[in-house]
Amino acid sequence: MAPNFGTIEKIRIEKNSLEKFPGDDVMMEFEMDGKFAKIQKIFEATGHDSEVASILFLHNIPEKWNPEIRKQEKFLKNLYEKFEKNEPNFRVDSLIADEKNLIPAFKKNPDLSYFNELSSGAEQRVDLRNWYTLTIDGADAKDLDDAISIAKYDDGNFLLGVHIADVSHFVTEKSPIDHEARTRGTSIYLPQKVIPMLPETLSNHLCSLTPETEKKTLTCLMKIDKKSGKVLHTDIFESLIQSQHRGEYGKIFENFQKKSFENTLLENTIFSAFKLFEIIKKRRKKEGKISFETTELYFDFEKNSHTPIGIRKRDRNDAHRLIEEFMVLANEEVAKWCTKRKIPFLSRVHDEPNDEGIQILENILGKNRKKSEKILPKHIAEYLEKLDESARYHASRLILPKMSKAIYSHNRSGHFGLALDFYSHFTSPIRRYPDLTTHRAIKQYLAKKLDEKNKKSLTKFLEKTAEIATLTEKRAEMIENSVNKIYMLRFMEAHIGGIFDGKISGVTDWGIFVELDMGVEILVYLPRFHDFQVDNVVGAIIDRHQKIIFQIGEKKTIKIKKILKEDGKIVGEFIKK
Repeated sequence: MAPNFGTIEKIRIEKNSLEKFPGDDVMMEFEMDGKFAKIQKIFEATGHDSEVASILFLHNIPEKWNPEIRKQEKFLKNLYEKFEKNEPNFRVDSLIADEKNLIPAFKKNPDLSYFNELSSGAEQRVDLRNWYTLTIDGADAKDLDDAISIAKYDDGNFLLGVHIADVSHFVTEKSPIDHEARTRGTSIYLPQKVIPMLPETLSNHLCSLTPETEKKTLTCLMKIDKKSGKVLHTDIFESLIQSQHRGEYGKIFENFQKKSFENTLLENTIFSAFKLFEIIKKRRKKEGKISFETTELYFDFEKNSHTPIGIRKRDRNDAHRLIEEFMVLANEEVAKWCTKRKIPFLSRVHDEPNDEGIQILENILGKNRKKSEKILPKHIAEYLEKLDESARYHASRLILPKMSKAIYSHNRSGHFGLALDFYSHFTSPIRRYPDLTTHRAIKQYLAKKLDEKNKKSLTKFLEKTAEIATLTEKRAEMIENSVNKIYMLRFMEAHIGGIFDGKISGVTDWGIFVELDMGVEILVYLPRFHDFQVDNVVGAIIDRHQKIIFQIGEKKTIKIKKILKEDGKIVGEFIKK
């Protein structure tokens, strides 16, 4: 049963209706008839366990692609396997996935020369294959959206190239794959599975910027001042790259610290990148960018098991922050570039906190600003900067709920959290649909096809797409949180009675939340009758004499009492060591 459906007393099952699912988990769609439920539809078992599958089903997330999309994907996959793997001079990623035109030609002209002729169209791409380029991602990532290149001018200024997979080359507007991508809105990342926005042949192969493979990209090329970190000039154009190195965050940062690299080109690139990162970071700090500390969990599983054997916080280091900073810079510059040329695009908008949030933030920030001053991002940034890493994380937990939620909009507006007047999403078109729309708009402009009529049509399309993208992003977050919660409950079920250390992460008038060192959150209920009060300003529970009893960030030792599966809660109690 899917969660929160309540209780069904009896289910009518037609004779022989479940015979083809012996021993399998299945999903059923019911029609209620009084206290009885009649099965309307039976769904095949998926690769997930039934709890995860039910969450995906409730949110209308398809785990399978419809036949029309699979047909197009199979066509691309056949070309990829038949030619690109065996013929280094043939580029499947030069072909537009136009099945109607290409399949008849493929049948009539199976020789390689036809396809080479087809791939040498009139596209104007800047050839950057000889510029040393690399990707830096997580060890398990397959959908590699972005790559970077870096060079230095004689005067010490930097040239940064941010190359993004040209997904729009394959996913043509209004095609079945495009329609499905817009409906999905974003890829969903679960501990044991990724539900991609695009079919795997595209997301993990044709579009992914895998090493030693020629790839079509859109490049944001920025000349950056060596002192201020400000962008002096930006160009955006279609390009052809070839990544020479597939970097991983942990390994890149480790090599940087040890000053040990496999070749001089990689070493020079990484050292230049970190030097530029420090310059941009200083600029962002001066501008007032807020750097919240957040946690991402990693679950360890045994093979063929859906119950975690371990949970830990995913490591974050300066290699992560370097790539994030470069991507933020590219997203900002793309927004400026498009605005200057009156190109319609989706803005990533983060509004100021609402009145209630402002009032609470004013009390939290206290002496960090003059009372007459309007709250600016720099006030929050300066407050967090004064704290150590642990205190900053828990202060982030206190402040984040008071902030507005970022959304997509076809109207340009600023990003409060990043302290930016211009911001777009450009750098992740494999996994986010808004980025794909930005790519298309830029390419239309570069091809001189973005006249006033097309601008009006595009603006209307973006207005609706902004609503869809905001909703699908929220849906993905809800699913990811719900699935993570399932795995947490399963893991902690085996640790009832166990004792763990953690810190208070949230307070309410009925209970206290404690985040364990591994990242799992435990609820400790307060007595039903008490005279405590919640102070949202300092994130604390106080007694009637205004004395703090419990406060966010305070260290605690917890004993696990029970698991409330229906409520999705892990209940514990405080103990003294």
